[in-house]
Amino acid sequence: MDRLVTAGAAVGLVACCAVVGALFTLNCLGLCLASGLPALNEFAERVTPTTLRRAALSLCGLALATPAMVPAYAGDDPIGTPAEGSTGLAGLPLPDLPSTGVPDTVTVRAGDSLWSIAQRRLSTGASDTLVATRVNRWYARNRRVIGGDPDLIIPGQRLTAPGGTA
Repeated sequence: MDRLVTAGAAVGLVACCAVVGALFTLNCLGLCLASGLPALNEFAERVTPTTLRRAALSLCGLALATPAMVPAYAGDDPIGTPAEGSTGLAGLPLPDLPSTGVPDTVTVRAGDSLWSIAQRRLSTGASDTLVATRVNRWYARNRRVIGGDPDLIIPGQRLTAPGGTA
């Protein structure tokens, strides 16, 4: 996909250069007409039709007026500076983009326990008391899924985080 985009951009650049070259040539011919040199006037009139010369001169006038038409939202930020709070996307295909937060559900994997799930969702170095409190919250929130024994969770069960947080 990157090669296709690069090739498309290269073709677009070549096309733009060709258009600019043609307009430059037409502009030169238009200047020759305006200069009053009889030999150049005759040549320009033979080579370019009147409507084409008028269109070229109009485009030249537009090119002179374009810098004055800067959009109101143009900022002073340098190009390529990421906005505040944006997630870097360089090199990540769309399905693997980072999520915006902690998921509200956890799928139990082999070897998991409520303790390990609660501990994973807390910051590193959380006290055992805090982890035990969170284990109780996880069990209370998921009692229907887990059943009567909080020490027996089965891989594949989907547990919901208590209160939408860890």
